[in-house]
Amino acid sequence: MLLTEKKQDSAPTVNDPRRVLRAWVLGSLACLLTYGVFGFIFVREHAGFLKLESLLLSENGFPVVISAGDPLICATGHQLGAALLFALTLGMLAAVLCFAVIILRWIIRKQIVPDKIDFTMVALVMAAAGFSLEKPLASLAAAVTAPLLFYLIFSRLAGETAARLNLKKTIIIAIFFCAPPVVAGTASYWSVRDAMLEVACLQKVSDFYYDHTLLAADVIKPLKMRTQSAVALPVGNSPVRRIPHGILVVRTTAPDRVAGVRAVFNDAAAANDLLGALLTYSEENDLNRHMRSGIGVALRIMPVFGLLLIIWLVAEFSAARGNWQVLVWLVLFANIGLWSPLVWQKIVVTDLQRNPAKLGSYVESISGVRRYAASLSDNLAVDDIRRLARDPSPRVRLNALLAAGRRKDPQLINVMIAGLDDPQLNVRTKACWALGQVGGLQACAYLEKTLRDDPSRYVRDYAFSAIGRIRPVRMEVDG
Repeated sequence: MLLTEKKQDSAPTVNDPRRVLRAWVLGSLACLLTYGVFGFIFVREHAGFLKLESLLLSENGFPVVISAGDPLICATGHQLGAALLFALTLGMLAAVLCFAVIILRWIIRKQIVPDKIDFTMVALVMAAAGFSLEKPLASLAAAVTAPLLFYLIFSRLAGETAARLNLKKTIIIAIFFCAPPVVAGTASYWSVRDAMLEVACLQKVSDFYYDHTLLAADVIKPLKMRTQSAVALPVGNSPVRRIPHGILVVRTTAPDRVAGVRAVFNDAAAANDLLGALLTYSEENDLNRHMRSGIGVALRIMPVFGLLLIIWLVAEFSAARGNWQVLVWLVLFANIGLWSPLVWQKIVVTDLQRNPAKLGSYVESISGVRRYAASLSDNLAVDDIRRLARDPSPRVRLNALLAAGRRKDPQLINVMIAGLDDPQLNVRTKACWALGQVGGLQACAYLEKTLRDDPSRYVRDYAFSAIGRIRPVRMEVDG
């Protein structure tokens, strides 16, 4: 009896796959919530920085991309929206790492529930990936809290009850889930962006993303990558040299006391080469360098997180019974419908790449997908670009403006100017970019009007950057 009991105790624990995956999903939500709060702390503080900076710029007659009272930086709801970037990157990274530790434990010890060593490993990795010299305690607290919450939730919910999945049903459901994206191939950021413009609800998601990147970007961008900034220098007899586009220089007897500046130079030598001084300052004071790198890693492994969610759904769907099976098949066919346009798009684009002689017929086609494929070509004639820039599809108009900007042809300036009034903000940004490529006083005048009047901060940012290519905006004032 004793030998039998010992053998049973030493046998590997068999867990219900669905319970394990459910526990992982709930633990992942805890990780996302933790890093959402973490991001909100940064975002709220940087919103205050932006307000002060915007006030300083506008008080000195400097054209601003975003006003101090703009809801995108003032409203708590928008600040929470910006904090989602941290939840969906660093939080997702923590969730994937926790799952990797679980798999590693199963391979080594045939046990699924993590222990303190596993928790410590993830916490150390997240401390490095999300570390911020701006707020070191907050970054370390998040690195500990996310895996700790995951550990507590997973240990309680994973369970130890044995269960079997219906293997045949699971394989069929997995094929329905995974076949469409596999056939569509690896989708680039640009193809996903373009595809989202074709569906109204996805277009709103796209607009939400672009409207809420300002605050998140302000947290992780170093000074040299910012569109607009104010810096303070001591009073001097000679003017400041090499002021970059988008920089307001405040000369004052007390540089440390100027509210709203991003950099303070107490040494008058910075006035001899402000561009060089700003680049050096940016490198030495890049407080969120490690966090930015961690977010970059998280974006690369995002498909892994998506795959794990699919595995969880497959496990849940394979266990569906009764009326729930109808819902399962509806979801599976909806998944096929979601990916079908990308599959067809890939086929059409590949066909045009192999048969470039079809370009003319694609430009004039009644098929929106064929016109989109044509808009991606580098061999469009001027008349083709004009035609595609008036297309009903926003993604076709967007790529037509990109083609116009690459050509830098003054004949197309009216096409670019018309694009500034497009209802879709992504199209307007590309119109700004194209005008910056062409240059000239007419282009600059329309870009300045867009900077003043466009409702989207994202478009105004593009307009200001394009103005910098034509007539850099920089200013030196006495504080």
